[in-house]
Amino acid sequence: SVSITTNGNVEGTSNNGIEATVDGQTKKVLICDASGVCTYEYISDAEGSATSIDIVQKSGNIKGGNAGIYTATNGTGNISITTAGEVSSNWVGLIASITYPTSTGNIDIIQKSGNITGLLDGISASTGGMGNVNLEIAGNVEGTYGRGIYIANTNSLSSGSLNINQTSGTIVG
Repeated sequence: SVSITTNGNVEGTSNNGIEATVDGQTKKVLICDASGVCTYEYISDAEGSATSIDIVQKSGNIKGGNAGIYTATNGTGNISITTAGEVSSNWVGLIASITYPTSTGNIDIIQKSGNITGLLDGISASTGGMGNVNLEIAGNVEGTYGRGIYIANTNSLSSGSLNINQTSGTIVG
């Protein structure tokens, strides 16, 4: 799996604060740091398209020009994001996307504290696969000019569920 843990501030002024994408078809993982420096790592055939993305923000702020946190996979792995601080951007605060039609991977976003904000949307979580999208919200989520939360399953054949559990905070869009 691709694992990224932050304990301080991360800022990408014109790029994403944190970016991790998995191309399960070509067996490449793209990881970009806040300065916009991107590296490709090749994954083994054994991991292949099942590579998962795990991002944990333990403290601090994550800010990006495009997205605070951007994750995407066209493989079958899961995306798991846990935030415990501020996540913001000039576009969408947090993006998680699975595009592979037969993917059984799930998207799990857990906001333990802090705010997730974007000028367009606060959170955009969507799957084109068969898995579930689960959001646990315990802070404020705001999309200044768009939606607080966009959650979708774009696969008409999917039996996956869309779940939002808000325990505190506000969702504004």
